[in-house]
Amino acid sequence: MRPAIPRAALLALSLLVPACAAQQTTATGFLDAARPMTPSAEDPATLSFAAPAAKLRGYRAVMLEEIAFRPGPAAPAAPDPATLAALQAAYREALAEAFVARGYRVVAAPVAEGGTLRLRAAITGYERANVLLNIATTLVIAPVTAGGAASEAELLDAATGERLVAQATHSNGSPLLGGPHNYYREHGHARAALARHARELAARMPPAATNWASQL
Repeated sequence: MRPAIPRAALLALSLLVPACAAQQTTATGFLDAARPMTPSAEDPATLSFAAPAAKLRGYRAVMLEEIAFRPGPAAPAAPDPATLAALQAAYREALAEAFVARGYRVVAAPVAEGGTLRLRAAITGYERANVLLNIATTLVIAPVTAGGAASEAELLDAATGERLVAQATHSNGSPLLGGPHNYYREHGHARAALARHARELAARMPPAATNWASQL
């Protein structure tokens, strides 16, 4: 028969679920500090910038630079190169998917007819879930470690370099971040966080079809 667990101990374990992920919004210098951002109304933990709506029109392609790694205070002290490369690839793929979903073409160079965005992005922090510990504690109360990620990104006019959109944000693991199964995938929460950041960045631009139609 399983020994009884004091109610207070169960409560303490449950409170650890969000506490064990410690990502935070960063200001690593990857984004130009001379171009300030402000807390987003919908999420004060996210810093963002958007040019006036009129300046966001007329774009229909996006050129993705290689994903950088600019470690913030919650980044691993000695990142595993294979893990980092996999997360960078996952973030780049998520960004491409997010912009394609809004009607943009992903291109390798600015298109001749103009209307191309240049996307710069960096992973600034990430952490893993302790899968073995989570399996063990699930038998008692709940998983107690979570992963997460932080990122910084901006969209520039590919021809002029003018900043159009920027954001610095983070996400820590929760059952709502990609589903509860990510507690049992070492970097499941980190991947889900970066995918969320990609969708949020793309959503700051109007759909490409609307952009292009407005120019006709």
